[in-house]
Amino acid sequence: MLFAVLIHEMGHLISGLLTGYRFMSFKLLWFSMEDTGNGKRFRFRGINPPGQCLMYPVKSNADPVMMILGGVVANLVSGMIFIVQGLVISEIVFKGIALYLGCIGITIGLYNLFLGSKYSDGNTYREIRRDKEAGHIYNNIMTIYRYFSTGRSYADMPDLLFEISTEGTGPVYDEMREHIERKKNGCSG
Repeated sequence: MLFAVLIHEMGHLISGLLTGYRFMSFKLLWFSMEDTGNGKRFRFRGINPPGQCLMYPVKSNADPVMMILGGVVANLVSGMIFIVQGLVISEIVFKGIALYLGCIGITIGLYNLFLGSKYSDGNTYREIRRDKEAGHIYNNIMTIYRYFSTGRSYADMPDLLFEISTEGTGPVYDEMREHIERKKNGCSG
């Protein structure tokens, strides 16, 4: 299971780097590596979520779709590779391990795409495909997290990052509205 989470987060990292995003943090279980703007640091975090890769856009108009779906694609592709290997391998122990890893990878990929939490990759993807402004807001949220990772607070962030229409609905809009409320109330982060 942990291996499938690692593959998922690596999928986000690789697809993000290939589509104009920069590394911000990578978390697996309690261990996190973060870019502080002055180098990398390692930290211990809570276990939820068990894996997370945060990337921020280099350009404000970057399309986040490939970066968001990178984890799901990595799980599905690696799952299929393991299943094919399991079908070809004759040694029973290795066959079982390969088939197990393949099934776990495909299960995690499909779960994340179709059944995951409110903030799952699949729900975020569907919202961004349905509403172009949501993609821009998603990038602004990642930029807000970038400010936090370099030690800045809401007061240090331009108001332009927090502009949204009032009509939008979905997890991306909900998360941005939480940031807007915290900024309005003078929270530090």
